[in-house]
Amino acid sequence: MTFYTNTLDGQNITTTPRWIGVTGIRKVLSDTNAALDTISQNSQTVFTNTTWTSTDPKNFEGLLDNTYKKFSSRSLTNRNPAASKKVQNTIVPIYIKNYGEYTKSNTILNTIYQEFSTKIKASITLIDQAKEQSKYVSQNSDSIKSQINNIDTSLQPLSSTFTDLESKVINQWIDYVNI
Repeated sequence: MTFYTNTLDGQNITTTPRWIGVTGIRKVLSDTNAALDTISQNSQTVFTNTTWTSTDPKNFEGLLDNTYKKFSSRSLTNRNPAASKKVQNTIVPIYIKNYGEYTKSNTILNTIYQEFSTKIKASITLIDQAKEQSKYVSQNSDSIKSQINNIDTSLQPLSSTFTDLESKVINQWIDYVNI
């Protein structure tokens, strides 16, 4: 009896690996088909407007560059009387040097740019890859579902055998034992 219930309905344990049973396999196959339908439908609409992935990074770099250019030529008049006798009577504030170009290492703008590159640009790459791969899932969805249905069809005789076993042997044995 345990063999019958474990084979058909799966093991009744909480540890893994765990046999999910013929019924469980058929449910997983059915759920996979439904998931493929959802993925296929979503792939048609989820990536409709991704033009920002090619324009926004350049725009951001332009903003960083313009921000630095706006402040890079700023300077202060040196009010130190001893320095006023020198030819150069201006001071470039250290915070402007630290602000720096976004392409120059160890500057504030470069740190912002590096964070942008590692997070946003990496995300854009993943979006572009997902967009490309979703086309393949959508294109091959029917073929994958056909294979899954073939597996389910090949499991049907095994499932029917257990149903026959239940009705012809197990139920009669239970009735006999209960007499």
